[in-house]
Amino acid sequence: MLFAFLLAVPFQQRFAAVSEFQKHVYFVTLLASAAASAFFIAPVAYHRIVFRERDKPHLIKVSSQLALAGLIALAVAMNGALLLITDVLFEDTTVLITMGASGTLFITLWFVLGLKRRLSNEHSH
Repeated sequence: MLFAFLLAVPFQQRFAAVSEFQKHVYFVTLLASAAASAFFIAPVAYHRIVFRERDKPHLIKVSSQLALAGLIALAVAMNGALLLITDVLFEDTTVLITMGASGTLFITLWFVLGLKRRLSNEHSH
């Protein structure tokens, strides 16, 4: 849905009035959203191609790596959309606080929690 929304944005009348910075943020956000879609869909295609090759561990490893890449791209896209909207609506201080909080939230919930648990498990074995 984010990708579809981003595809429609340039065709809105107000888009012509955005700054160069906002245009660049939009473009990076659009690319990240497309990349997230590609990474999240890739494991399905990969599975269809290598299915029956009797290499399930490799299939799981590659699919996991693709999913992590998709999460990174999605985090960039979601934060980019948030940056674009807050930059249009608010002053710099609000933008900086919002982006700091959002970036911290995504990194903590999507990556730090899992990495912390992984390290804890590695040290206990």
